[in-house]
Amino acid sequence: MEEFQFGGAAQYAVYSPVSDEELTKIDNVRNRDLKGAVKFLYLTNERVLIVKFIVGIVHEVAHRRFVGIFMRKVSPTGFFKDIVDIGKTRFLGLGSQKEADTSLTSRTPGAGWPTVVFECGVSESLERLRVDVRWWLENSKGEVGTAILVATSKETRSLHVEIWELVDIPNPNITRVNPDPFITEVTKTGEGEIVGEVVTGVPLKISFKKTMLRDPDDTLGEHDFVFDVQDFKEVAQITWAFS
Repeated sequence: MEEFQFGGAAQYAVYSPVSDEELTKIDNVRNRDLKGAVKFLYLTNERVLIVKFIVGIVHEVAHRRFVGIFMRKVSPTGFFKDIVDIGKTRFLGLGSQKEADTSLTSRTPGAGWPTVVFECGVSESLERLRVDVRWWLENSKGEVGTAILVATSKETRSLHVEIWELVDIPNPNITRVNPDPFITEVTKTGEGEIVGEVVTGVPLKISFKKTMLRDPDDTLGEHDFVFDVQDFKEVAQITWAFS
């Protein structure tokens, strides 16, 4: 953790073998001594524990600021009765279990998966972060509507954001066994970043329906949620102030 914090190590570490019993002990130590400093992905059959270190204030501030802006768009009045921040709650997938950096849900408490998750990290771990967001979409079988990736780089003073969803695309291999004209794939549906003062790739859109599990009400001014240039500049200003 210290090596990662000071730029000398990767953000992820892999431990194997780790039994279910050992994971329980590790959980107890983590919850007592490390607070929110690490997140876990555990592969049950392989007995592999993948640990993501969350010890850098820069990417933690960046992702929490994006979460805050998103919540502000969901409820401009600040009264969050329709969506709840359930933090790093662990969810069980197909032979694995995982925690997000932040997860949000508009479902009844305790009912099903979150509807939106955020995964945060450093730009050097971008490919691994993409594996993380894919896990949520694939394992939840569509219950997670949107996975948002936030990557930071102090060296280039950049913030990189990607929106991932399950999308129906034309089936390139229609056969008698698989005659469906469409297949569902994990797809990157938006990508934006700010480097210094320059913002590219925006606006980024997050589906209202996938977030709130209902159609937007035009009479109430409801619509898809959009991250614009000003949002990126706000996050960057706060993030680099803390750096």
